[in-house]
Amino acid sequence: MSRLRTSEERVKLLKAGVYYKDIEKLYLDSNSFKIITGYMFNMSKDLIVWTKKLGQRHYALAGFNHETLCGRPMLGNNYADVIPVNEQEECDECLIVLRNMNQQATNDMLHEVVGNE
Repeated sequence: MSRLRTSEERVKLLKAGVYYKDIEKLYLDSNSFKIITGYMFNMSKDLIVWTKKLGQRHYALAGFNHETLCGRPMLGNNYADVIPVNEQEECDECLIVLRNMNQQATNDMLHEVVGNE
């Protein structure tokens, strides 16, 4: 079974008349992706900067299980306002998750536009 990894494979299905949501589901299922939340977030309101005592800066969504985007627990004090930003080191894992969330939000908006034409 094809995993639909290339856009060409997915476009062929679109041209054949397969509904884009069905292609999306097939793609996710065949590649063992899991949607952990359909939560749309507002970065300015929902994103929390959580800095650990040694200066590692993580990101978290407000109200989501007291853990950072990379899965580390938000224990102890938050030093985001204490340690100068230029002395903080960003967590690469949190940044990857954040980029993926932004890309997914962009894709969702594009799907809405395509679906309403």
